[in-house]
Amino acid sequence: MNGPLISPNRRGRGFTLVELLVVIAIVAVLALTAFMFARRGLEKASASQSLSRLRQSGSILLADAQDKNGKLQYAIDSQQPDSPYLPYNIVRNALGLEVSTGQAATGLCDIMHWDPAKLKPADYHMNCYGVNFTTIPDDPEGSGVEWLSETIATTDGQTAEVSTLISAKVSRPDAYPLLMDSSNSKGEEVFRISEDQGGFVGLRNSGKAHAYFLDGSARELDAPQLKKAGFSKVYDNHTTPPTMRAL
Repeated sequence: MNGPLISPNRRGRGFTLVELLVVIAIVAVLALTAFMFARRGLEKASASQSLSRLRQSGSILLADAQDKNGKLQYAIDSQQPDSPYLPYNIVRNALGLEVSTGQAATGLCDIMHWDPAKLKPADYHMNCYGVNFTTIPDDPEGSGVEWLSETIATTDGQTAEVSTLISAKVSRPDAYPLLMDSSNSKGEEVFRISEDQGGFVGLRNSGKAHAYFLDGSARELDAPQLKKAGFSKVYDNHTTPPTMRAL
């Protein structure tokens, strides 16, 4: 019985250049698809972890406000590192974390970043938070957000300059982001989110910012939502150093 007919031109022939290019293209597409899925998974995990930490910090600050008759009182001068009105210290004290000069503050870094002098991040893409002292513009329902400047006498006989918000006067706590991702031009955390002082909201995972609201919720905000909340500029932390973007 005769075997199958095989063209002498096909016997032992390798791949042609076109066939190799097709295989390489397919492998590249599969690799890119796998990379995109892995990246999305990492971003979701990072965002979830960041929101969880933000929620923990925010809950501590709201609990502290309840002990002060519903007043959120935060020092606006981070040059007073021992001020009991620094949100950094409020959270640190609630967690029982001691931080001294030259001591690694890894326990606090796991929760939040606030004081650039003490907790400068290792790179430009760390998640960090700042207090939002802005108001919600053009709010037809009226958010009732109004920060007042006060001088408060502390227990050690010193004074502290603070910004005060009375939570009971905020008619829409679910619409007011109290804590948010924040950064300066180098991607380092800033104490307050204030455009006139060079501090801005930072876009992080998937180009969104993270926010903790007065009602205790935490969620991601995209550019239109940030603009609605009263911000006109942001730092995109996907670049090093971060780039300024107008909303």
